[in-house]
Amino acid sequence: MTSINPGGVALGAMTGIGSALAVFALLGLVGVAGPKSHPILLVVLQFLALVLGGYVAGRFARRVPAVEGGLAGLLMFFGIGAIGIAATGGPGAVEVVAGAVVSMVLGSAGGALAMTADDEGDLRP
Repeated sequence: MTSINPGGVALGAMTGIGSALAVFALLGLVGVAGPKSHPILLVVLQFLALVLGGYVAGRFARRVPAVEGGLAGLLMFFGIGAIGIAATGGPGAVEVVAGAVVSMVLGSAGGALAMTADDEGDLRP
């Protein structure tokens, strides 16, 4: 049985959400992101945040970093999704399923990236 580190998953999700909010705020201050910014910028920012959250969760993983990275991505999706639903009135079922799958895949990619790093944080060849 695989033991999941819930603290690592939660820390990964908080890191991803926090980094996305910080970068978005910084881009808003310099005038790049705002109400009239291109949506592709926001999508790329969210994808990078999902990978970062998965990476952090993967580094704290006990056994399978890709699984814990995927769980962190899913937790981020539900956290951000709750904010989005409250702000817009809610997406349809297809958008929810597609968003959950993309979040898990990108979080797992971050966890897999964590598997390639050794104990000093350097990437293995």
